[in-house]
Order: sequence, then structure tokens, then C-alpha cells
Amino acid sequence: MTKIYKYRYQLIIFLIAVALFWLNYQPGTYLSGWDNLQTELNPELAVKRAFYSVWEEYQSFGLTAGMAHATDLIRAILLWFASYLLPQNMIRYFYHFLMLLLGGIGMMRLLLHQSADRHEIISFLGALFYLFNLGTMQMFYLPFEAFSSFFAFLPWGLWSFLRVISIRQLAERNPARESSEINQKYASLDSSTAPSSRFARSGSARNDLIIFSLINLLGSASFYTQALFAVYLLALFCLTASTFISSRFSSIQMKINLFKKTSLIFILIFILNSYWILPQIYFLKTNGRWITMSKANQLATERTYRQNLEKGSIDNFLRLEGFYLDAQGIKNQSLFLAWNRHFSGWKKILPNFFAFLMIIGLYENLRKKRYAFIFIFIICSIALLSATPPFSWLNNIVRDVTYINQIFRSPFTKFIILYSLVYSFFVSQGIRKILKARSYIVSNLFLASCFFLIIFYSLPSFRGFFISPEMKIKIPSDYLKLIYYFKNEDKNKRIALLPDYTFWGWFFHKWGYNGSGFLWYGIEQPIVSRTFDVWSSSSESYFWEQKLAIEAEDLARLESIYEKYNIDYLMLDRSLIPVVSNYKSLQIDRIENMLAKSKRMSAVYQNKYFTLYKLTPLSKIDKFVTLSTALSNIGPTNKILSDDSAFQEFGYYQSDRSNPYSIYYPYLDLTTHTRLEDKSWNIVESENTFTINSKFDSNQVYKNLFMLDKYDARLLINEKLEDIRLNLTSSFANNNLAVNFEKKLIKSFAVSNLDYEKDIAFSIADLPQKYSYLVKVRTRNLKGPRFYFYITDETKKQAAIEDNLRKDIEYFILPAKYQYGLGYSFIFQKPKYDNLASQNIIEEITIYLLPYENLKLAKLYGSTSPARKPIFLNNFQVEKINYFTYKISLNPGQEINNLILHQSFDPGWLAISKGKILDHFKINNWANGWRLNVGSDKFEVGSKNLQTSNLQPQTSNIVVIFWPQYLQFAGFVLLIIAFIYIIKTKQIQS
Repeated sequence: MTKIYKYRYQLIIFLIAVALFWLNYQPGTYLSGWDNLQTELNPELAVKRAFYSVWEEYQSFGLTAGMAHATDLIRAILLWFASYLLPQNMIRYFYHFLMLLLGGIGMMRLLLHQSADRHEIISFLGALFYLFNLGTMQMFYLPFEAFSSFFAFLPWGLWSFLRVISIRQLAERNPARESSEINQKYASLDSSTAPSSRFARSGSARNDLIIFSLINLLGSASFYTQALFAVYLLALFCLTASTFISSRFSSIQMKINLFKKTSLIFILIFILNSYWILPQIYFLKTNGRWITMSKANQLATERTYRQNLEKGSIDNFLRLEGFYLDAQGIKNQSLFLAWNRHFSGWKKILPNFFAFLMIIGLYENLRKKRYAFIFIFIICSIALLSATPPFSWLNNIVRDVTYINQIFRSPFTKFIILYSLVYSFFVSQGIRKILKARSYIVSNLFLASCFFLIIFYSLPSFRGFFISPEMKIKIPSDYLKLIYYFKNEDKNKRIALLPDYTFWGWFFHKWGYNGSGFLWYGIEQPIVSRTFDVWSSSSESYFWEQKLAIEAEDLARLESIYEKYNIDYLMLDRSLIPVVSNYKSLQIDRIENMLAKSKRMSAVYQNKYFTLYKLTPLSKIDKFVTLSTALSNIGPTNKILSDDSAFQEFGYYQSDRSNPYSIYYPYLDLTTHTRLEDKSWNIVESENTFTINSKFDSNQVYKNLFMLDKYDARLLINEKLEDIRLNLTSSFANNNLAVNFEKKLIKSFAVSNLDYEKDIAFSIADLPQKYSYLVKVRTRNLKGPRFYFYITDETKKQAAIEDNLRKDIEYFILPAKYQYGLGYSFIFQKPKYDNLASQNIIEEITIYLLPYENLKLAKLYGSTSPARKPIFLNNFQVEKINYFTYKISLNPGQEINNLILHQSFDPGWLAISKGKILDHFKINNWANGWRLNVGSDKFEVGSKNLQTSNLQPQTSNIVVIFWPQYLQFAGFVLLIIAFIYIIKTKQIQS
């Protein structure tokens, strides 16, 4: 009983966590939705993927991990063991409430460490507020594993760090000389370095370092979202800075010791996290720019930050309110309706009461010059008070760094847990200050009142609203059967999801799901989804290509796209609800009818929710590997295509920039569906003509241009049917191709007397979609954000173009679509922000005829145009050792030129033969290819003679590896060495 009484407050936190679990768990449901890591669907697979995490094969066409997937290893192992004890649907509930419990106990330990008295109940109340404050609730209401893990780890991480840098340890080398000084100064030290008398030193410096290392290793699960690691380091820097300041009267030797110790600790933190940091460095170096270039991030970064600005006021800051409170669910109702109602009426004052306590605690720490948590508070203020000067000024300065602006586009989700912690600390300090001036009876009444007010403040948590009811869903058994179905299928087959109508990687289902997707957590085979476009240009390029083919209902082109991207299965999901637009935009019936006409596709699994189609391959592709004879060398290399003219005309091709291209498509990347920083073309408008310029490499020499010089259309203009012909002319100068054509105005809309208080739409109902158009938009921005502009297809009610306007004059390309489609609408959406005023004027919107097809098919070549139809070989064997290693065995007597790996192109892929690294280039502008040998066939490009391969292979075995995976393994080795050193070293000096 004595031990139970000693830990009575921790026991109460445990019982509260159990009660919350019981009251929020809904039997038969999965905790699924929003951003989630639903690894309970296949726990063993989660462990495997986390261990081999650098190449994420399951994400679309494979990609270098953009998130710190390796950090999920510890959590995955825990849940793998839990899967033997708990029902599958309960596992994710268990994890999040376990993190809640650990965070509460850790916070109490941290507060006790900071307490100079024996008031455990004050630390308990501070920990209780950490559990139930509005910031914590928002993170658990829409639970994501990284945030829940960070909530649990953060107080333990700060506590263990403070123990390791304890000033008492700094004198261990010469206690006789410095103990007297420390005893004299201890009372004046910052509380961050002065442990309570009861919870002062226990154990040696080595034990503290072991505990610190274990906590940081286990806590690395938080850094799946890498920005949280930066937040954690900022908090540690604040504690370090306060320690230097608090010891300003100490000896120079102590300052030197402190600097050495903290430097070594930060090095240790890097070593403990190197297993995911090293791969991330590689990702940033090779693919980091794509994060800001992806279409979804182009729009979401700006939009999310503005949503944060809406909650960047002092009032929101003191009440711990974030933009999550404005989130909408599937039925377009507030996700936080229960909480918004709870804090309506007189109950609005509840957050103000705790803000009052927090301010008292903050003032008390300022008065006593205890700066540790004040520094953290300032950091959080800069991040969260984004609409409040002077903090907003500093915020804007930091955001001038593009990458920082991207990873901290939502400062609320990254900083709210740290802010909740420091807020709770100051609440406990405020309670302590008030108690000092009160009698015993009044003090106890006040403590009891605080306890019940915290519970009342978070009352919806005990009514089942600690987690959103929309996240508690019953996954239909048909989806679980599909997961089981693919367990028995070839793991090296790729699945594409349909309907694939929007670039937003988000899914609404009629049966209740609202989130970024879940199937890939149970299915090992790669699944192509918009969720992964933000990490891979190949994934997004596929989206635009298949979207145009489906919109045009062009089955032949769609089949060729599936061939190009090595798609083996199609999953047509009829339970989807449109995230944007209306039901008609999904076009499910039209897609079904089109697939039914295909001779290459057959339905192999069907139920009331979805149909699974299997595609018959045209050539042997074994474990994503195939071999071919010589391919045409076609340029340029592009990140994004909306229509691959080269593949449509020649089939498989290579893009080897080390050799002159045999064919060059100057307008291959001609699209305005997304903005590309490295596009090769631009539009110039003069009085009577448009000119489309295209730059090409200076080392390429071309003699001929093939381009259709006429573009014909029959259009109804001013109620009169007209036959129109555009004549195209071209010119070369300074490695630039300029194509000119006359301006043919199709429609100009009147833009006077517009109502700018609502969205503005212009429509042309009879405009044929079988022709291509250039849309010119001219606006003037007077203040605030510009218009959100989109073009909708009036036949299928789909968005053809969506974008934030960025300049006064913009051009948008509308390629030819559905042969029988009619009409487009052009909508200008006013930015809708309560605290961010905007004013824009529309000055012009005109539509011109565009010879898009002529430009896309235009090509440059030498004196001849060598068109090579490759032959694919069948007589080879592939051993796939793991996600990043292949061994290919070639049979003698075959004529082989190219090895092709149908994974997204990345310089980290190496093919090794006889100890030599083979030449590496792109295949089909997305996959990996290697040249196996050099033969004697010749063809001319410009003035150069090129040789192609057409001989028997020089080797019978090739090994293909993705070498950055070894960075993760190197991190594991460093981690193990660090632990062995700490454990084996008997005396660790401070």
C-alpha cells in the first residue's frame, strides 16, 4: 500500500487514460482516417517496410522516402507484438491512448523535476492539464502517430536532457573545489537545472546518459514527421541557453564543461537518429525540390498557412485554438461540432481561466529570471502568433527560406504540442503562486476546484469526443477480403486506383472513411495513389496522363499509359464520394463502359463496393525487371507530362543525356495543369500572333523539324459557324525553337459591373471540347491573396484546371478532350478568410484557338529519323532479394541491349556487372535503364555517328541495388556502437 500511495497521482493518470479509452473506443470500429499509419492491417509488413525504409516500393512507382519512415520501426515492432494480444481493430486505439498515458506520466515527472517543493498535487494538476488542454485534444481528435508519439516523448526527452546537463554533474571532476560554489549558487539557478530535493540526483552520469539515450531512441518514432525533430532541438537549445545564462556567476571552467557536454549530447542525439537522418539528407539532396513543385503542395502550402494565419491572434493563442477547429467532415459539417458547442455561451470563459493561470506562471518565471520555459514560450509565440506583430515579422523572415516555409506550412500541428507543454508548465506555476498566499483550507479548495475545472473544461472527452466519431469507422469486410486476396498474389504487381479524377490525395467513402488512404498498409503490392504525388514526380505525371486519356475516353491511349507505367491491376471503387465537385465528376459509369471494351482487361474480383481488373502484359516483366533490344534515344527528360507523345508514337524509349538524342520533342512538357520551375517553353503574345518558344540543349545538333503546319477547326463564333485554319511557322536561333501562329479569338467575356463579394463565373456552353484552346486571364491584385481560378468541364463536371493566380497575366492551356463534349466554365473564387482581407479585379478573360496537337507532335531529328521498335526478351531470371536488391541472370546467346527496372528513376539505383557500374538513364521519362554493352549498328544524328547495342551480353549476371538503403544500416551501426560505448564505459565524466 505504501508503494501504491507513493505513486497515487500516476495511478490516477493511468485510471483516467483507461477511462478515456473505454469511453472513446467504439466496438467493431477501426480508428481510421485523416493522416494515419494503419499498420494494424498487416503488422509484420509494417516491420519489414520500416527496416527497409529508404526505397518505398509500395508508394506508386517507388520513391525515396520523403518522410522518415525508418522511425516507424519501433512502433511497428510494438504493434506487431500487440497484434497477438489485441483484436486487429483495437490496436490503433491502444497505441494512441498508450501515448496519452506516457505523456501524462512524463509531464508529471518533468514538473516534479522542476519543483523546488514537495507539492506533487501541483505537478499532477499540470500533467492533467497537459492531457486535457484544447491543443492536446485537437491533436488526438484527428490522431496521427507522429503527433501522439511526440506528445508522449517530449516531456520525457526534456526531463532526461535536464538530468544529463545538471550543473551538479559539471563539478564531478573536482568536487572539492567547486561544490562550495554550487551550494552557494544553487538557490539562484534557473529551475530548469535545479532538480527538486525529492527527485534530485539518482544514479551516476552514465545511468542518466543511458536513460537519455533510450528515451531518445524510443522517442524517435515522433520524427516520422521530420519537422518535429527540429521542434525538439529548438526546445533543447532553449534549455541549454537558459543554463548558460543561469550559471553566469559560475567559473569559466564550468562554462567550458557545460559547452563540451551539451555539444557531445547534441552529437549523441544525431547518432541516435542517424538511421533516419542520413537517408533524409540523401532525399533532400536528390529530390527535395519536388516537395515544393508538386501540384498538391503548390496549392496546399499557401492555403494551409493562410488557415494558420486565421488562428494567429492573441486570443486564439491564449485559448490554444488552431485551424483544426474549422475543419469540415464528409457531410460538410464541422468535425469539432461537439467542442465548438461545448465552448459556446458562458463556457467560453473556461479557457480564459487557464490562460490567467498561465500568465501568472509566466510572470513569476520572468520575475525570478527562470528563462528555460520562457525561451520555449517565445519560440512558440513566433511560430503560432503568425498574425500578431512583432512575432509575425519574425515569422515572415524565417519563411523566406522556401524549404522552411514548406515543412512548417502548418506551424500549428508542429508546435502545438510543445506549446501545450510549456503552457501546462506555466499553469502549474500559476497554481503554485496562488497557493503561497492562501491558507491550508483555501488552498485545498482551490486545488480541488482546479481539478474539477480541468475535467469540466474537457468534458466532451468523457463523452466519446476525445477522438472524432468520424475517425471511428467500420471498414467493410470486402476491403479486408481484398487485403487477404493480395496476400496470395504476386507481390511485384502494381495496382492503380480508379476513379482518379483529382490531384488531391484524399478520399471520402460512402461508408464513412475520410482520410489519405489505408489499403497500402495491408497490401504489400505497390498502389498508385495521389497521396504519394507530393514525394514523386513520376506518380504525379502518371496522374495527368491517365486523367486526360480517361476524360477523352480514349481507350487505346489509356492502355498505352498502363503499359508505360507497368500497371497490372485496376481497382475501380464505386463507394467514393467526390472530395471536390459533384458525383458526376467521378464518371464511374463511363469508366466501367470504357474498361469493358478493353481486350487486355478482365474483372477478377467484384462486390458492391469495387471491381478489381487485371491487365494482360504485352511483354515479360519479372519482378519489375525486363530486358530489351536497342531503344530510340528520345529527349528531353521531363518531370511532368500530361501527354507523352514520344511513347504514343514509338513505345518504349530511353533518354540518355550523355549522348545526342535521335529525336527531340521540344514541346513534350507543354502543359499548364501544374506550374513547373524547369519547363523548357514559354508563351509570348504580340498584337497579332502567339509565339511558343522552346529551349533545348546546346550539345544537341538537329537538321530537321517535323511539324504539321496547319490546324483546322469548325467553331460557332457569334452564332455563325466558321471554318478556321491556323498556319504555323517556325524559326531556329540560339538553341531556341520558336513556333508562331496567328491569334484567333474565340470568345471574350465582358468583365464590367461584376459582384466581387462572391465567386464569379463565366461560361460558354457550346464550345467543342475536341479542340484545344489558350485561355488568357488578366487580373489586378490590390491587396491580400489573389483569386483561386479553375476551369470546369461542363459535360462531365470535372475540374480541368485549378490554380492560385500569381501574376497579373496568366495563360492556361486546355488540350482537346472528349470528342463529343461541350462547354467550359471559368470561375474566379474569392479567398475566404475572416482575418485576411483581399481585393482583386478581373480585367480580361479571352479564349483563343491553340494548335496544341501540332506542338505536342513536333519533333527535331538529324538527317534521318531512326525509329526503333524494341523487342522484349523472355529468357532471363530475376531474384529479388529485398526491396532494394535484384540479381538478374542472363542466358548466353541472347542479343540484349538494355536492362529496365520499372521503379521511379533515381540516381541511387546502381547496376553492377563484373565490378563495373553500368551507364544509367531514364526509360519512358520515369523508369530506370542501363546499357549492357556496345555494338556496331550505326545511325546519324546531326553530324555525329552513334553506335547502338546489338551484341550478345558480356556478362551473365547483373546486380541492381539502391545504395542509399545502406545509409539507414550505417545509422543502425552508429546507434549500436553508441550504446555499447555508453554501457561499457564504467565512468562517464561530465
